[in-house]
Amino acid sequence: MSNIGRGIKRRRIKIKCMVCSRVFDNDYRIEHNNKYHPEYRKQNKLVPYETLGAPKNPFEAAKRKQERLETNIEVIRYYNDDKIMQ
Repeated sequence: MSNIGRGIKRRRIKIKCMVCSRVFDNDYRIEHNNKYHPEYRKQNKLVPYETLGAPKNPFEAAKRKQERLETNIEVIRYYNDDKIMQ
């Protein structure tokens, strides 16, 4: 017996339609296309979507994450040095 589809929750992601600016979960994409954008489907075109919360440029997001990590390390060093001196 297989356990496909049992116990594993799908991870839902909020997306925004770039044509009509509606926000919904990614698993309603096909229903949204059929209901609100049938002209795109007739022309075999894809409706553009944007993932909410995703960085525009992943390199900038990685840079910010690295800067945050470096400041945390400095705070820990300062805290540890202060404890050693006492």
